[in-house]
Amino acid sequence: MALALDKYRQYMYNICMKKRINMYLEEEDRSMVRFLQAKYGLDTESNTIRFLIRKAAKAEGDIEMKQERRKE
Repeated sequence: MALALDKYRQYMYNICMKKRINMYLEEEDRSMVRFLQAKYGLDTESNTIRFLIRKAAKAEGDIEMKQERRKE
C-alpha cells in the first residue's frame, strides 16, 4: 500500500506541480527586468519574466501554433 501511495504522490507531483528553473542574471539583465516590471506594472520579477516569455512567443506566432496543434 505504501509503495502505491508513493507512486501516486510522485505521479501527482509530476503532473500538478510547477517546475522551478534557476537563472543567473547579470546586473544589466536584472536592471532590465526591473525596468520592464515597472513598465508593465507587474508585481514580481518572476511574473515579469513569465509575461515576457509569453509576449515574445505570441509575437513570433508560437502560441497560436501550439493552440492549433492541440485542437487537432
